[in-house]
Amino acid sequence: MKYLEYMLFLCSINNLLAFLIFDYTQGFEPQNTIKEIIGIVFHTWIDKLSNNELVGKIEELLIKVREHVSTTVNTTLLYTYMEIGRVIAEDLMLHIEDRQYEVNLIRELSKKLTNKYDRVFSKSNIYNMISFYTNYNSVQSLTSQLIWTHYCELLSINDKDRRTFYEKECVNAKWSVRELKRQIASSLYERLLLSNGESNK
Repeated sequence: MKYLEYMLFLCSINNLLAFLIFDYTQGFEPQNTIKEIIGIVFHTWIDKLSNNELVGKIEELLIKVREHVSTTVNTTLLYTYMEIGRVIAEDLMLHIEDRQYEVNLIRELSKKLTNKYDRVFSKSNIYNMISFYTNYNSVQSLTSQLIWTHYCELLSINDKDRRTFYEKECVNAKWSVRELKRQIASSLYERLLLSNGESNK
């Protein structure tokens, strides 16, 4: 594989990053799309190499690139959703005495934005964005190891201590969204509290 071809590949990854960031605002699931698209590009390109040692070195570089792209897209997506939540929350504060204003606004935003960006702007997801901002307030409080659907599940938990527990466990144990749902449904937090209470007696 010639050096020029390798550089062109890296350039294509960079262009793909810009494409994915735009495309995810259309309602696609970030992690899956990154793995599918970059995986296809990666394996198609790597099959052309013949030197095994060189293949190994380049594979290491490409794995790092893929991880970096995934993290960058995810962080950008989370930042965007938090900013959307912020501007809506600030607008609602200007009309805090008008209870019907919020209902009408969310309905109108969902209708108009869904026509352009599909399911990502459902009414429930818009409320999640508002809650995302009001509960986390800053992107510095987020972890890039969790994707938007992780946070949507966490935001369904009203108790802050309980939500923080599941968030930490999700990061430490690298739970998928499905596993997070399962653990919440199994009342892991409550069972551990009960267990600790019994052991302290």
